[in-house]
Amino acid sequence: MEGGSNFSVVAPPVFDGDNYQMWAVRMETYLEALDLWEPIEEDYEVPPLPANPTVAQIKAQKEKKTRKSKAKACLFAAVSQMIFTRIMSLKSAKEIWDYLKAEYEGDERIRGMKVLNLIRDFELQKMKESESVKEYSDRLLSIANKVRLLGSELNDSRIVEKLLVTVPEKFEATITTLENTKDLSKISLAELLNALQAQEQRRSMRQEGVIEGALPVKHQDNNRYKKKKNFKNQSTSGENLSDNYQKSKRGGVKKSYPPCHHCEKKCHPPFKSWKRPDAKCSKCNQLGHEAVICKVKGQLLDKSYKVLFENKQCLIRDANGKDLLNVKMKGKIFALNPMEKEQMAFKSRVSATETWHKRLGHFHHQGSLQMQSKKLVEGLTDIDDDLPHCQACKFRKQHRQPFPKQAWRASKKLQLVHTDLCGPQRTPSLNCNLYYIAFIDDLTRMCWIFLLKQKLEVAGVFWKFKARVENESRCMIQILRSDNGKEYTSETFNRFCEEAGIEHQLTAPYTPQQNGVSERRNDS
Repeated sequence: MEGGSNFSVVAPPVFDGDNYQMWAVRMETYLEALDLWEPIEEDYEVPPLPANPTVAQIKAQKEKKTRKSKAKACLFAAVSQMIFTRIMSLKSAKEIWDYLKAEYEGDERIRGMKVLNLIRDFELQKMKESESVKEYSDRLLSIANKVRLLGSELNDSRIVEKLLVTVPEKFEATITTLENTKDLSKISLAELLNALQAQEQRRSMRQEGVIEGALPVKHQDNNRYKKKKNFKNQSTSGENLSDNYQKSKRGGVKKSYPPCHHCEKKCHPPFKSWKRPDAKCSKCNQLGHEAVICKVKGQLLDKSYKVLFENKQCLIRDANGKDLLNVKMKGKIFALNPMEKEQMAFKSRVSATETWHKRLGHFHHQGSLQMQSKKLVEGLTDIDDDLPHCQACKFRKQHRQPFPKQAWRASKKLQLVHTDLCGPQRTPSLNCNLYYIAFIDDLTRMCWIFLLKQKLEVAGVFWKFKARVENESRCMIQILRSDNGKEYTSETFNRFCEEAGIEHQLTAPYTPQQNGVSERRNDS
């Protein structure tokens, strides 16, 4: 009794609507420790007392009633205020437990979809360079435990395979050693984590010692650079440290490579050099360099200009073939000095037809030719018979066809459902919800509103809405119409619509008129 009274001081885990499976396991353990799980599991009826009850019968009846009341009180204390308002009308502890299980655990299809999402997230995980082995393994184990809570299996052997495949290259030595000494198909998760963490610890200790020794060498190099003396008398230890390690921009240490035979640099292997003979520039279409270091013709070729080198001169022409610039070669370079008279630049020419077209407010060209022939405007120069392409006139002539005033209407319930997501709102709700989603039946104009904390909850809310309305109306949702939001075009949402046989209609981008039923409801 003393142990039970001491344990009752521990507060029960509080359920706020998230992670129901984890809360259910903890709550079941908590109730079993207090000897209160029997009323929830069996929901027995307390028989009335006989005509002349004994003391033992009175005590047993009182104990059963008290146990049921305590179990109900524990469940009331283990939920948030919002959930309490939904279960406070239920009479017994078993009814409360069954209601929470049906509401938040979901049916088999929803659990299957959650498992698929978690497994997909598990397969996409990859260890970062700045991440430790413990952080990465904890992330994988967290996803695996969520899958197991939903009733599916995710063995440790699969986690081991994931670690072996996705760890960075710096752990290759440890993995090679394990391959040569042990069978990787039978190695345990704890053994693999211990081996990787041991190498990680040795590597961090070795790097700390190298950094401490490299800092004085760097300080000496800076002083030598300022004085520009004693370059040849540098110590051998300083040369070895500076050759083996180079400081990166983030303050870490990165590996050094032998001198590249393309550019004589040590910061990259030869196959990553920008000056490889087989590298082709995407700007000038020349071999021998990448587009990153193309400085001669890049911007000119983007504008369809032509650059010609002949007779020790550099001639630049525009897209129409008109000369723009002529630079003479001095030594081995083409340097442009605007102050010298030897350089020659040509004046840019603007079409007189285009100039007068803009001066007259983009007047149609036939009218301009008529004014020129009848001399209606003084000072009007000769204009060409053909007008160059005017981008402003093209935009002005573009127009959109009017939307039809009468649209198709559904003839049955749930034949067409309109939906739209609105948010985030400036002021959150009492439960910290920032979004709301509306579902509107096209025939009856019945509207259902659901509050959301994030856009990721749209698929789950739609599953609950579909099960609810189809059960109430005994009709099936046939068509769902929404905009092109990412919450509606996700892989999970599309897969569910395909499995349920729902036709998902998407409106054209930037055309809210096609989803006018939902948009008007949001405005109201």
